[in-house]
Amino acid sequence: GQKNTVPLRTKGRLDAALQQAEDAEKERWGNEKPPRQPLPEGFYESVFNATWSHVMGFPEGEGEDMVVIEGQRPQELWEYTQTVCTFLPVGGEEQFHPPRPRLMILSSEQRWPYSLEHAVPITDCYINIEVHRVWKIVEGDLKGVFPPPERGPPYMRRRLLVGTPGIGKSMAAGSYLLYQLLHYDATTLHVVVYCFGRDFAYLFDRRARTVTEYEGERNIRRAMINLARTGMKGYIIIDMARQLQEPSNDFVPSPEWGIIMLSSPNEDNFKAWAKQVGAIEIIMNCPDENDVKAMCAWGTRNTTEEEQAEYWRSMYMRMHDVGPIPRCIFNDNKYRKRVRDANNVLEGIDASNAKHYKRVGGKEMCPSNDASHKLVKVVRLITQGDVEEFVNMPACFSIGSELIAKLLEVDEKNDIFFRLSKNYKVLFPELLEQHTLHAFLSRVFVENMMLCLKELPPPGPRQRQRCVLQSNPEKHPSRPVALIALGHTPPRLDAQYEVLYLPNSRNFPLVDGFFFVGAPRRTMVGVQVTTRAEHDTRASTVRRFNNLLRNYFNDWETFAEGLSWEIIYVQHEGSTVINAWQKCVVVAHANVTGSNEPEDPQAIAAFWNQQVRQYQVTLSYENFIHERQTQRGRHPEGQGKGGGE
Repeated sequence: GQKNTVPLRTKGRLDAALQQAEDAEKERWGNEKPPRQPLPEGFYESVFNATWSHVMGFPEGEGEDMVVIEGQRPQELWEYTQTVCTFLPVGGEEQFHPPRPRLMILSSEQRWPYSLEHAVPITDCYINIEVHRVWKIVEGDLKGVFPPPERGPPYMRRRLLVGTPGIGKSMAAGSYLLYQLLHYDATTLHVVVYCFGRDFAYLFDRRARTVTEYEGERNIRRAMINLARTGMKGYIIIDMARQLQEPSNDFVPSPEWGIIMLSSPNEDNFKAWAKQVGAIEIIMNCPDENDVKAMCAWGTRNTTEEEQAEYWRSMYMRMHDVGPIPRCIFNDNKYRKRVRDANNVLEGIDASNAKHYKRVGGKEMCPSNDASHKLVKVVRLITQGDVEEFVNMPACFSIGSELIAKLLEVDEKNDIFFRLSKNYKVLFPELLEQHTLHAFLSRVFVENMMLCLKELPPPGPRQRQRCVLQSNPEKHPSRPVALIALGHTPPRLDAQYEVLYLPNSRNFPLVDGFFFVGAPRRTMVGVQVTTRAEHDTRASTVRRFNNLLRNYFNDWETFAEGLSWEIIYVQHEGSTVINAWQKCVVVAHANVTGSNEPEDPQAIAAFWNQQVRQYQVTLSYENFIHERQTQRGRHPEGQGKGGGE
């Protein structure tokens, strides 16, 4: 009989369509909320008597070695500075040194309101420095440590907690607030109400030590009004983890009752309510890398060291792909979906829709149906008057690199770098460093920077020489490649010209990023972002750099032969300007062989001081905006790659 065959190309399209249909079906079922779990017996006591554990982080190499301590509350907690109406974490290396924890865990056998509502078997609540900060602020409101609200009543500030979806605003901050409120002074706080939107609530009565369920806003509010009339005071937590209806403006039964809403930066959840009640925002940052490592240590505490190390390596790579978002890191299905969604968004960027990504680097809320929300995380900014705001920053290093490269590919005049850099005064140093490096992907930026670049006079009789990019700005890197820490065993690469190599190791030696130029002279251009007036190096540092490149690149010795070196020191306004040549020194205890081999420290120092070229540039956001406008003025609208926006 005749066989029915399908051409391979057609079959590929059919397979893709079937996969898409299967994914859509899984997503449809995944989005259908499972039934709420019944209220377990002894729920109040389970939450009230939740057990403490913690994870200590001990500095080890580039990261921290995690030690799990079960069943014990930590001896000390994190330090914060009080401002006008908030608390901010104290910076500095001492913040996480033992005996301070990296992570605390509260375990409730009967679970938490969030895990009952969403029917998930989660008993552990993770508390890091960001989660504890939320409680510090709420506690400050309860104790009256902040000036009274300007509006008069309500006497208790209304708060709105905003953060990236999936970082623990509900399960972590919501559960921890509930626990702490149940332990607060019982003479001044009698009731805690945990609501999901305005339609369902658990009412915790501290005097009776009971939990009662209420459905419907009218019933919830009536119960609270009756309690308020008897003189009882309470605090309300409203969890908007799903797209629920925001409460009415008169939801709080008394001006003496406090309230906090937990939400993603989706204004549909809270805009009308927050405006009407004058809610003050608390911005919650994502956990950092070591917070996630501590979560991994806790989750694998009963496994072997090898299994723990392998699990952390796997989660680290996921964090590299999607950002420090626990929900997307620890859940296999959600991780795969987030990677697929982010890739689809990035692949779909073209000249016609690039303008829709202006929220990246901006302070606008990202609606849940906005494509860019899969690419960003919320980062806290403290503005004048200690007001908390947030900026949408790329969710992780790899997404940010690909996004910037894609936007510049479809329109070389895209202002993504300028949107990111305008926040440099309030961003974390590592974010500032990353996005300064990303700017080398922009032809406009490179041309503007070359106008301000100055050579640092080399020692000895050497003649000065222009930077290779000053004469050939078109040789700037056009795409980024991340160099993952060697401890995570990344595959080796072939060294390529005009590729921006960005190490994601905080302790990468010598430079923060580098790229290779093939003509007119083969050159390695290293970029160092610094605020210091001196940035001398050691022969041992250069040797470490060379050794790393041997491990990252195939046949490095052959590629490196005859390669010129240029180092660009990039500084921002307010830095102490580098004006002098940055020398390479040999420390006394170095292993000096006396030979002329490349690894001989004396030979390395001689190469640096006789062959390397150095340049310095100070970046000013305002100056580069001016230069960018000048650059645009040189071309008629619509001409050039990508045209005008």
